[in-house]
Amino acid sequence: MEESSGSDDENETIVKEVFKQYSTHGAMSLNQFSNVISNLALHIKELKGVKKESIVFVFYYFLLEKSKMDIENFKNWWAHPNKFSLFFSKNLAKSYKLYMKYSSINKKGESFNIRKMDIKEFTKLLEDIGATEKDDELQEEEFDLVDVDGDGILNFREFCDWLHWF
Repeated sequence: MEESSGSDDENETIVKEVFKQYSTHGAMSLNQFSNVISNLALHIKELKGVKKESIVFVFYYFLLEKSKMDIENFKNWWAHPNKFSLFFSKNLAKSYKLYMKYSSINKKGESFNIRKMDIKEFTKLLEDIGATEKDDELQEEEFDLVDVDGDGILNFREFCDWLHWF
């Protein structure tokens, strides 16, 4: 399925205009992103029937550092080859539950919407879902593999990519 038929410059202009229309002061909240998807669903059959849980998941999947989506996050979503089918992944219900678990573990006084996980929180999550090894060294090695950017913290995208569901 081809999701775009214009030139790169035309697509860039469209993405910027859509972002500008729905964002406030250069940032898009989850609610604003939901509005984008709801309005796109009126015109794009691949988005008909999209559920709120899937919008939450996709929104946070494309956020890396902030609590709101900036233009670069939005462009990354828009450029994703499966930007519409992501909303209907067969693992979405399970992913949303893991996202909620991931979110609940992150309570270190930072903004609730900035979800990151350190080695201690990662180990706790593994224990909570029954997927843990008793060997601390193996857990650290696994964490280091998941922490692609090597900053000692897992963002939600690194966590999802580790699951290999998308």
